[in-house]
Amino acid sequence: EISEYRVQPEDFGIKSQSLIGLNVEDAQGSLTLIRDALGRRKTENGQKAADMIVLNAGAALYAADVAMSFKEGVEMAHDALHSGLSRDKFEELVSFTAVFRQENAR
Repeated sequence: EISEYRVQPEDFGIKSQSLIGLNVEDAQGSLTLIRDALGRRKTENGQKAADMIVLNAGAALYAADVAMSFKEGVEMAHDALHSGLSRDKFEELVSFTAVFRQENAR
């Protein structure tokens, strides 16, 4: 069954914000922004990206039936991000994919 939803960030306690500042020029810029969002959110753009990650991950958790509601999915995603779990898993992925870069360089 497909359901259509219209939601606002405020529905989940997240402030609506402009997307200005979230564009990046290259892979390194993307990595820097993602690490800021998953880490201490030292910049305004890092916080914006973190909010987007939480909303999108919450929707994914709900769509995958991991969460019973969109709101619960957002809460789960928020907890994972703010506990450091998301950052830790991301760094594991970075380390894992680095192996492929090393093999391709041979």
